[in-house]
Amino acid sequence: MSVHKADCRGFTLLEVLLCVAILSTALVMLYRPLIGSLQAFRTADSRAEARGLMEQKIWELREKNRLAGSVPAPVSTAELVGRRGSYASRIEVRRLDNVSGLQEVFVSMNWFEAGRQQKIQRSFSLYIPKPYDAK
Repeated sequence: MSVHKADCRGFTLLEVLLCVAILSTALVMLYRPLIGSLQAFRTADSRAEARGLMEQKIWELREKNRLAGSVPAPVSTAELVGRRGSYASRIEVRRLDNVSGLQEVFVSMNWFEAGRQQKIQRSFSLYIPKPYDAK
């Protein structure tokens, strides 16, 4: 009794190894853009959170100015904690001139994302009226 090779069905080891190599190459090619897009989403989410925290700090500064009419400190820093991590805020206030009461305000937020420091900045002018001199 002899067994005919034509009756044996199945794949050879070489065919299986070739199929595994092709599939693994295809999966790696699909995996890389997915990881890149997830990293881009995390960065955009952190940037949006930092922007929201920055807008909150600006609103607080404007409200303190509106209610008290006081001049903010020339430089102030704070550590803010969000849902994606911690953010360092820095606010610098510079007088534009001695007459008008205009102040130039620079706000920056710094944080670390994927091992790199990220930063966003914003500047605006703030009017601080001078108190009347008592004569």
